[in-house]
Amino acid sequence: MQGQMCISFTETRSRRNDGQTSRDAAKATVSRKADLERIAITAAVKAAPDGLTAPEMAEATGLGYFVVQRRKSECGLVETDEKRGGNFHVWRAA
Repeated sequence: MQGQMCISFTETRSRRNDGQTSRDAAKATVSRKADLERIAITAAVKAAPDGLTAPEMAEATGLGYFVVQRRKSECGLVETDEKRGGNFHVWRAA
């Protein structure tokens, strides 16, 4: 993608004139938040014997639907061919 600016949202969590420790702390905070989101999604799916769709994961965890959409593939879950609730795939624990 030549000629386009690359944006890292992790780096935007600190100000341009902040020291390195502040930038490191910002990155750690973003990383920790993602870890907690993955843990919540995985726990919710493991607790559901019939699996969960993305909207069901969002409801069970209190996370936003788009957060779940972004994180569910990072959780080691298995997407099934089964669909429910408006054509959403059911995900199960591996």
